[in-house]
Amino acid sequence: ELATLQDIGKCVEEILGYLKSCFSREPVMATVCVQQLLKTLFGTNLASQFDGLSSNPSKSQGRAQRLGSSSVRPGLYHYCFMAPYTHFTQALADASLRNMVQAEQDHDPSGWFDVLQKVSTQLKTNLTSTTKNRADKNAIHNHIRLFEPLVIKALKQY
Repeated sequence: ELATLQDIGKCVEEILGYLKSCFSREPVMATVCVQQLLKTLFGTNLASQFDGLSSNPSKSQGRAQRLGSSSVRPGLYHYCFMAPYTHFTQALADASLRNMVQAEQDHDPSGWFDVLQKVSTQLKTNLTSTTKNRADKNAIHNHIRLFEPLVIKALKQY
């Protein structure tokens, strides 16, 4: 939930290889991980919607808690991969939220320099966002081809 395409783009193929090998043992949880990976690639996870996370902290609850309340019994894959990963991402999210709150309290945005700095940052962001979007789309198209075998397996499982 906290990774972006830039963070995970280099290792998507490797992660998919691991998920393919885990699919025969834990198909449900491997499918959940593929869904999370797709969310990362398409920008629909928490990292892409950070504003919603700060306004609604209950969304930072991990998949481990939701799994415990469902009828699916956790298996080997959950205990070896999902639970440690979930605990790590929750701790990372909590630490980053604390650091952001502390940084906002320490920073005084009342000076002219800060206003000029914000404007220049926005201009740079607007100029580079169009080129980044094109590069991201090309990378996503390349990654989608890698997902085809797992999607076929998931559909057969369904």
